[in-house]
Amino acid sequence: MSTPSADVPTLVMLECLETSQQMHRPLIVDERSGRLAATLRSRGAKPEIWLRQAAPGATTASPWPEGDGYDAALIRLPKAKDALDLALHAVAGKVLPGGVIALFGANDEGIRSASQRLEAMADDVATGATKHHSRVLTGRRKATIDGLKASLSDWRRVGEITIAGVPRPWVSYPGTFAKGGLDEGTAFLIEHLPTPRAESRILDFAAGTGVLSAALSSLANGLDIDMIEADALALSAAADNVAGARSLLGADLSTAGDARYDLIVSNPPIHDGIAESRHVLERLIAEAPRHLRPGGRLVLVVQRRVAVMPLLSAAFADARLVAENGRFTVAMGEGTPRDRSPPPGRGASPRRAAELRDPTRRQGPKNDSGR
Repeated sequence: MSTPSADVPTLVMLECLETSQQMHRPLIVDERSGRLAATLRSRGAKPEIWLRQAAPGATTASPWPEGDGYDAALIRLPKAKDALDLALHAVAGKVLPGGVIALFGANDEGIRSASQRLEAMADDVATGATKHHSRVLTGRRKATIDGLKASLSDWRRVGEITIAGVPRPWVSYPGTFAKGGLDEGTAFLIEHLPTPRAESRILDFAAGTGVLSAALSSLANGLDIDMIEADALALSAAADNVAGARSLLGADLSTAGDARYDLIVSNPPIHDGIAESRHVLERLIAEAPRHLRPGGRLVLVVQRRVAVMPLLSAAFADARLVAENGRFTVAMGEGTPRDRSPPPGRGASPRRAAELRDPTRRQGPKNDSGR
């Protein structure tokens, strides 16, 4: 897999490295291209990397940074303020007093106002560079930090949410989707979930803290549930919230390997940072048929403005609009299109296998409902 290109704030941070003091053991936080680490290694440093989010095709991420005794930390600005607070406390617990703590991000991501949060952890906070609508903020780790939350357990929250009419305790962490609660889109999807058969195998993709998995587990007995989530911290909460479900760290369906399911459900993300991106949605729909058993279904919710039906129609023989309100659409795909059907003996039903051998045996009109 090719290395992701560095974004503009990362390029500005790279320029700052040219004029900064030598860093021997820096901690790099949530910089996904790998450019910072590569540059620092070329200068003789031994950087460690903490990624909270797994990249597509990779499972390298963790809910909390490893090690300690770092002489610097370089943090790519998170999109949520509470996630920034967690990251700052996490690195402040790992960086030696006097060590550099740098934040880098774009102006429209809120980097300018982030200086106030950095000042709680560092002295001598200043703007290291301003360029291309991005900036770098730097400071020196304080000798003493009042109220430092230096362990993951300090950030564990146990609240309460209501799923399918039943209140239940719920674990979450800062920066998780919907603040660890029940968002409107997921709630709408729960209202229209199909009732699975007992002992069905189910995948909750982009599971967040496990809301959909929890809702499904109340609908039938003996369900075999996998949860795929890219945010390692959200996945840690999901493991607490949905007993018995498997937790799989990843950003796409390749995380499931060769597993196949009776039902895949998802409220997929359509943003990368603050920018809208439909890559995750498009890849989910394109890959889902290969991970469904015969008769299996993909059911998802998206914002109503997202044109999901053409994507489903291209990937499935039967694409249907399940429900719609003023803001959200619930849609379903079922059945592999004729030109993408698995070969006989590899997931095709006996009737379908016969149809593939002799197309004249296929009966009935093509189902194009919802197109």
